[in-house]
Amino acid sequence: MSANEMVVLFDTVAASRRAEKALEAAGFHDPDVNTLDSAAVAKSGGKPGAGPSLWRRLFGQEVKLYEGAAFEKALANGGAILTVRIKNDAEAQKAEGILAQHNPVDLEARGAGIVAEHKALGDVKEEVLRLAEEQLEVGKRKVEAGKTRVRRYVTAREVEEKVNLTEVHAEVLRKAVNEAVADDWDWSDSTIEVVETREEAVVSKSAHVAEEIRLRTEETEHTETIKETVRKQHAEVEHLDEDGKVIKK
Repeated sequence: MSANEMVVLFDTVAASRRAEKALEAAGFHDPDVNTLDSAAVAKSGGKPGAGPSLWRRLFGQEVKLYEGAAFEKALANGGAILTVRIKNDAEAQKAEGILAQHNPVDLEARGAGIVAEHKALGDVKEEVLRLAEEQLEVGKRKVEAGKTRVRRYVTAREVEEKVNLTEVHAEVLRKAVNEAVADDWDWSDSTIEVVETREEAVVSKSAHVAEEIRLRTEETEHTETIKETVRKQHAEVEHLDEDGKVIKK
């Protein structure tokens, strides 16, 4: 059915006619409101079991499986399809309100039951084509980007320092003396002496901390644009007629 056409189903032609007259009385023009019974559908080239091609020809668009099943069974049992052409949303709401008062068939509920029955009998087979789509997902992980290493090692260099050293030496001084000695003079051997000294350099070393080196890490952030190709499967729908030729819309 086209975007500006409403399609509803009634179990009897009479119910569809009453709804049709109510729409015309509310201002919908006669050419825009039509009741299709089994005879009208057959006149338009429809035949039992024609399937999707029939509804596409009548309504200009593919009809859902459950809707087609409900249409076929209702028409076979004396029902009718009512079509209403509408121009805007306001007309659509107005038509829906009028049609609701005439109890049209709940297509989804009725059709789902019919389809389920046919499936149970094996009359309805469905083929499923699953479509996949890739999505880009970008995460983060830490990797080693390098190292910073500080190694301590020893070098040697020669240095020099001046120091004043003192030496102490003995000096012998002689002086002539003419003195009388006492009767008790000590005539024994005797010795006098002084200690001679000298200073020599004494070397020692002391160590102190001259510099301190620390290693620490610091985080920085940057934005990186990731470009990748993702795949997506699509489905192309073609409608074929009874001869297998593509039907162009």
